Amino acid sequence: MKSRIIIIASLLFFSCLPSGRFYRVLDRPDVETSSKGGIIRTIYCDLYIENVRRELWPVLKKSQVYKARGSDAPDGVAFLFIVDNTWDRPISIDRVYILDKDSGKIYSEEDFKYTPADYIDKRFCVNPEMMRQSRRLLTDAKSIEDINYDELTVEYKFDFIAPGDKVFFFKFFTFVPQKKNIKICVVFKYNDLKKIIDFDIGLSDYLEKQ
Repeated sequence: MKSRIIIIASLLFFSCLPSGRFYRVLDRPDVETSSKGGIIRTIYCDLYIENVRRELWPVLKKSQVYKARGSDAPDGVAFLFIVDNTWDRPISIDRVYILDKDSGKIYSEEDFKYTPADYIDKRFCVNPEMMRQSRRLLTDAKSIEDINYDELTVEYKFDFIAPGDKVFFFKFFTFVPQKKNIKICVVFKYNDLKKIIDFDIGLSDYLEKQ
């Protein structure tokens, strides 16, 4: 019974976003936006985020880094984060979460600790646990489809981001409110200093590539 509940929860997670829609980074004076994502530049780091849209799962599946044995492409709520440490000191990521500004409710990331690894590998075309791990980016590519994951990224084993390093990872969320006034927040930490960088996000209609 417990395994059945876990599998049902996993299926709900990967089907919670309406077909044909994705989360776009909304315009704001401190955000550089594009059709794919958005970037905020601070004295500590440059932070880019992008929602994993439906047509991007086959791109990730081609990578030997993330490929799993399954055939289904998850289209749930997942985001790419690229952190370029422009500071002269190491920084670490303390937390990533979704914030409903109206209610103040926080939605934490999904860590998959209750989902069997063999189920994930057989069910999905990518491995979410591998995607959650940090990798160093050895190129200036700034979007999911432009990154050569097999040749221009390497495993990043530090629990901090060294000065000058550019690191990326993916985060998954079991639920994101489909409404206005939603933020995605990243908490950076250096010793006792904490800095929150946040993006406003909203649902947008998806257009198929021609």
